[in-house]
Amino acid sequence: MMRLDQIAVRQAKGVSAQKEQELHAFGVHTIADLLDYFPFRYEDYRIKGLAETKDGEKGTVQGKIMSVPSLQRYGRAKSRLTCKVMVDGLLVTAVWFNRQFLQDQLTPGREIILTGKWEQRRLQLTVSDSEFPDKGTARSGTLQPVYSVGGSITQPWIRKTIK
Repeated sequence: MMRLDQIAVRQAKGVSAQKEQELHAFGVHTIADLLDYFPFRYEDYRIKGLAETKDGEKGTVQGKIMSVPSLQRYGRAKSRLTCKVMVDGLLVTAVWFNRQFLQDQLTPGREIILTGKWEQRRLQLTVSDSEFPDKGTARSGTLQPVYSVGGSITQPWIRKTIK
């Protein structure tokens, strides 16, 4: 019977020759190495109230979209998308940078879960992640591992492969 430290990482489902070489750069050569490749931190996607989220900190909140989104473009590649969201009885401005593809999904009355940096003074949340409960949630309510990645190795890919 082979031990996990004797099985090449290439044998794991979804590990191509290119990904194998990129994993080698992280010191991952075997299945045992892959299982011992620990995250350097965790992202907290557990939903909290605004009162529990400190000014300047990242938090996850749930609310209802209250306004039609506004898109501002800066040059050809940069954009700022904003809309008003009712969270815990406060009308908060949600801001996404370079996420103009979300504009059609931000319809008034729709529930949304937002993760981002809370600016209490401005009643603004700079959104890094958002999801819609009516589509089924993926991250909200969880702690997600964050690994050192690079090249074609992404967070979702490494999480799935290790799982």
